[in-house]
Amino acid sequence: MNIEEYTVPYKCTEFMHEKNILVIAPHSDDEIFGCGGTVAKALAGGSHVKVVVVSKSFNSQEREDESLCAASALGYKEVEFWGFADGEVFSQKEKLSLDILQYMEVFKPDLIFIPSIWEMHRDHIDCCVASVEALKSYSANIKVAMYEVGVPLYPTDLVDVSEVYGIKKKAMKCFVSQQKTQN
Repeated sequence: MNIEEYTVPYKCTEFMHEKNILVIAPHSDDEIFGCGGTVAKALAGGSHVKVVVVSKSFNSQEREDESLCAASALGYKEVEFWGFADGEVFSQKEKLSLDILQYMEVFKPDLIFIPSIWEMHRDHIDCCVASVEALKSYSANIKVAMYEVGVPLYPTDLVDVSEVYGIKKKAMKCFVSQQKTQN
């Protein structure tokens, strides 16, 4: 075995057999652009997925409708919109952490997707920090996976989403408002 294989993943992992999966998304669209392919693959394998969209933007109803469209395209039905101020999650990190912990205690996820700590948007970073704080107090065994949206993440696991890429692409097209500003 090449020593490089210990630090660089060359083979895809098949860790997506968790029954309950929670996705923490800072904004409507991060749940799809960040980890939508992996979520689609998990759904195809029979996982139950819930998504929490943390912040509310100026065009929140349009963005929420786009998230619901994407959820339908991927095949999950449970999306919650928590309404934290867009761009100001940092000022409410403690409340967010408590809310995430309470949500986990009810849903009991086996896997949680959170944005990477290396993201460039402060809401992404603060959602990561709040999630990690919640996880410190969570008593059940849970896997954590960080996903990237704006800044490449140093990967520890690769998931081949080729078979569900068409589904992810369909879900991405739901975000018309975002595609107008950054295709």
